[in-house]
Formats: sequence, C-alpha cells, structure tokens
Amino acid sequence: MKKLFVSAIAIFACLLSFNLFADSECTGISIENIEYNSSSKRLVSTDVTGLDFADGETAKFQIEFYADELTADSYDLGSEKNANYKTCDECARIFHYNAAGDGLVTQYFQESGTLELSYVDTEGASNGVISAKLVEVTIDSSNGYQSTPVENGKCVEIETAAWDTACIPQCEGKSCGSDGCGGSCGTCDGQACGADFQCTPFNCSELSIGEFELVVESDYYGDHYYYYDAYTTGNGIGSASVPDLFEISFIADELTTGIVDLTGDIGDAYVILYEDYDVENNSTKKYYFQESGSLNFTEVKEGTFESRGTGSVRLVEVDTDIVPVAGGKCYTLDNFAWDTVCVPQCEGKQCGPDGCGGTCGEGCSVDQTCNAEFQCVADSCTTITLDTTNVTFDDYYMSYYMPYTPNSGGEYDTFSLQLYYVDPVIGTHELAGTNYADETGVFIFVYDETDSDDYKTYFQKKGQVKVTAYDEEAGNITAELKDVKLAEVTINEDDYSTVPVAGGKCYEIQNVTFSYPAGEGNDPTDPTTDPTNPTTDPTEPTTDPTEPTTDPTEPTSDPADTGDTGDTDNDPADTGDTEVPGDDTSDTGSAPSDGDTDTTPADGDDTPADGDDTTPTKESKKSSGCSVVTL
Repeated sequence: MKKLFVSAIAIFACLLSFNLFADSECTGISIENIEYNSSSKRLVSTDVTGLDFADGETAKFQIEFYADELTADSYDLGSEKNANYKTCDECARIFHYNAAGDGLVTQYFQESGTLELSYVDTEGASNGVISAKLVEVTIDSSNGYQSTPVENGKCVEIETAAWDTACIPQCEGKSCGSDGCGGSCGTCDGQACGADFQCTPFNCSELSIGEFELVVESDYYGDHYYYYDAYTTGNGIGSASVPDLFEISFIADELTTGIVDLTGDIGDAYVILYEDYDVENNSTKKYYFQESGSLNFTEVKEGTFESRGTGSVRLVEVDTDIVPVAGGKCYTLDNFAWDTVCVPQCEGKQCGPDGCGGTCGEGCSVDQTCNAEFQCVADSCTTITLDTTNVTFDDYYMSYYMPYTPNSGGEYDTFSLQLYYVDPVIGTHELAGTNYADETGVFIFVYDETDSDDYKTYFQKKGQVKVTAYDEEAGNITAELKDVKLAEVTINEDDYSTVPVAGGKCYEIQNVTFSYPAGEGNDPTDPTTDPTNPTTDPTEPTTDPTEPTTDPTEPTSDPADTGDTGDTDNDPADTGDTEVPGDDTSDTGSAPSDGDTDTTPADGDDTPADGDDTTPTKESKKSSGCSVVTL
C-alpha cells in the first residue's frame, strides 16, 4: 500500500513536470501604457503583445467599470457577478482586430483573476494592477450582452499589468498652494500663500498701466471673444525689454452697467496679468490672477462691448491651474480707468469708414465712388468681359465661376456668382442696395490677385441678374447680366458685411448671357480642372486644424466598442466612440500657453493661422461652447 501511495505521488509529480494539469493552452500576454479615458470612464491600452497577430492586425485591452461608485479595493474578477459580461461591475476585455480595423478576429472576457486598485480620484482615474485569465467569448446583445465562452476557444493570461493614471494630492503640512495634481491644498482668505505653504499677510507691489484697447477675436466657428488690453508702464514686472499685458476678459454674452466683483467665483469678467508677454510667439513667463477687487462699468454702448469705467484689483501669481503659487509675487492696481467707447471720425467726410465699424454720411450713389479723400466722385470703372465658354460650378458654395479679361494674370483672377438661399431662382434679381451679409441673395464677386501680397475683392453695387433657366439638382443655369457694376470692398470676418474701400477701383461687366454647362473650354462638369476656379480657397484650410483626426488605433467601426461617451450599459456593439481631442478647445482667454503659432491666444478654438482669408464664404458655423478660464 505504501509503495502504491509513493508511486501515485511520483506519477502526480511527473504530470506536474509536464504541466498536464496547468492551463498550457493559454497564451501569456503583456500589456503596457494603460491610460484612462475620462469620457468613457475606462482604462484602455493598445500596447498589447503576445497575441498571434497576422500582418496589420491590432489589439486593444480595456477595463470597464459599471458600479455606481469606484473605490480603492481588491476586486475578484471570477466572482459570480463578474463572471459574465452581462452582470459584471469590473470587466476586463481584449479585442483582437483584423488588419482593416473594421471587425474582430477574437474577443476575450475575464474568467478569473484579481483587480487591485490602490487609489481612485474623484474623476475615476486610478492606480492599480491586474492579473487575470481571459477566455474567448461571444456576446449576445439580444440577451443583455451575455457572454458565452467559445467551446475549445483560445485563452490568454495576464501575469501582471499596472497603471498609474491618477495623481495623488500632496498636501501634508500645507495650508495652501498646489497639491501637485491641479488642485489646491487650501485657500488663504485675505492673505497670501507663503513659500512654506502657510498663509501669511500680503506684501504686494504697486502696478501702473497705460491706456486700454478693445480687442475682438474670432475663432474658426465665428464665435467672438472680447478683451480690454493695456500694457504696464515704467520698467514693468519682468524683463524691461518685454511688455507685460494686463487684460480684462469677458464671459458675459452682453455688457451692462454695474459692478463686477473680482473676489471669489468668476463673474461676467475676470482680470489676468501676463508677465513678459511675447506677442510674436504667443507666450508668457508668469501669470497673475485676480484675488480681490472690482470693476465698475459706468457707461456701456448698447449692443457692444465698448464701455467706460474704473476698477481696482489685487493679483497673485498662479500656476496654469489658477492655483496661487506658494511664495509667489502679488501686485495691486488701484483706481485705474478705461474708455473703450469708439467715437466716429467723420468731420469733412462724405463717405468712407467712420473708424467705428460704420460709415460716414449717407454714402455715395450707385454711380459714384468714395475717393481717397472720402468724397463722392463720379465712377471711372474698368470694363471687363467674361469668358462664358469656360464656366465651372461648385455645388458646395452654389457658385458659378469664369475667367475675365483684362485681368492681372493672377491664379485666382476670377468672376463668381453665388446663389445663396435664393428662392425662387428664376426671375430678375436687382443688385443695388445688397450686401454680402444679407440672409439671402444673388451675390457677384470679382477677385483680382494683383500679386501674392495684393488680393483685391470687388462686390456688386448695381445691375440685374435675370435667370431664365435653372435646374437645382444638376446646377444647370442660364442667366443674363445687365449693367452690373462692382466696387472694391473689404469683407468683415465677423458678419460677412461688405464695406467699400475709400479710393478703391470699380469694374463694369459687359452685358452678357452665360450658361452652365458651357460650350468650349475646360470640362464644365469638373470644376477642379479649371485653374481659375477657386473651389479650394487658398486662404481657407481644407481641414479644420482644431478637429482631431481619426485615432489610428481606433477602428472606424468597432463592433466591440471601446469608449463611447455617455455609454452606461455593457454594450459591446456601440460604434459611436467619441475621441477626446488633444486640443483644449474650450479655452477662450488670452492664455498664451497652447503653443499655437497664430496670434489668437489660447484656442477658442483659434482662427486658422494664415489669417489672410479675404474671400470668406457663407458657411454654417457651430458654437465652440461656453467660455472658461484656462491658462
């Protein structure tokens, strides 16, 4: 009997030596660079190695959390609740994608293992480790997303994978200052935060500034941001060779008279001081933010952000999270005043701009031009002839283009006729008294590229367009132009209004009838072949630089779903993943920290860096959202 027992032990040991009772069929895998997706509240990694990949195939690992509250604890991934994707609160998954990225080769779900969370912050980010066995499964979306192991399916083992996505605040012994995680260890009401992170009385220096200027900036979507800018006087607060910018920024949609309190929560306006503000490179050395004070708006020009008023403020040095810097400097600015109300300058002028966005006088008649001395004089226009054999059509802008002569020889010397929400199209359209800011209309432009630095725009001031035939679906048209005259204009980027240029030229178009499709010339069905057709505006970016491109690690159609915003169910079939853009698109203040090369600070989002779009087109624009302070 003893020998038999010994023999049994020997056989068992032998079996173990050959690993016959172990999970020899499981593949050991390694997972690195696990990150937290704050939108989906999931841990995600695309750095998965060890799977049997064919060329171009990829994999993604993720841990999904569905409990109402996540805390630092140890979680059994093989528990009864966690054993099925339908019911799990902590769910580990791996997706093996095909080379095209539009389908799954295999998907895996946890069978056993442990999830250890050592720290979880208020946003759901965590620090932890996982060791787990995952098996190949199918998931039935029609049955509450129940997971079923595949018979004789594959399995993988994660010996250990760790992540550190949460920042642990460091506030021991501190009464104030940064906690190292973007937050504060406390506030000092009416006191400064000393270098020892303890509250101490203020010892501020006085500041002096020059006159304020109203600055209006527009982002790519047409939203506007308003600031009052002034620069420090004397030696300033930093380098004597670099100016310091003092700025009042506005959050309110409209400006009203009254007092804005600068103490506590941010109101309709806030104040920032930028030390060594480098305008060219859009950068700054230090930031100072309001600690206390007030702004008193005594007069406001209705419908504008022009005003008069006074204020006093104390500013303290802050980091980019607007947390006071321990031991940082502070400055006071007492009884400063501003006057940004624009006064029209029209003395001796019959026409032309008044310097405040309006015009002087009643303007000139349709047969007159405003000369360089701002007087109305009889037109002396150049007559141009349209090449009606070379008509092209852009159905996006609903515009017809053709060359004209004489011209300057520029690449974009072009005539353009745009149908902007015109209904009905067939009929006679009067051009006198129209403006490109109008909600609807037939709009005629002539573009004159004298040279690369001199791009002139001409807009209709009189004449008729008579449309006798029109096919909306195909864009086919026959139209007669009669007595059309155009004046040189600028186009306001805020509202697309056209403003005549004092001393500018004018054109007359020889009466003509044109049709699309045309006769001879370039293929009228292919506007891209016409070098005179600005269907791609050289000043307009073809893609929005503020929009993130498709994540190369994210399949365009993810049958397993990896990070849908607002996804609350265990839905492996969602495909509408929302990527988190790397750009801080909510920034609106002049915080020169985003590294952009254009002069619109701090991404609201920014106007494209070229800034030279003199032929804006009417496009639907979307809001960039609410204003927030971001440094």
